[in-house]
Amino acid sequence: MNDTQGEFWQFYADKFTARTEYKLTIQDTNGIPLVNHGL
Repeated sequence: MNDTQGEFWQFYADKFTARTEYKLTIQDTNGIPLVNHGL
């Protein structure tokens, strides 16, 4: 159970990081802060 939980959180962390990086890229490109828009 501990291994499964670890894999789940790793997947979630990777997905969250990817979305955050995407938002930061959009912010840098358009100059519009999107970080606070819908996590």
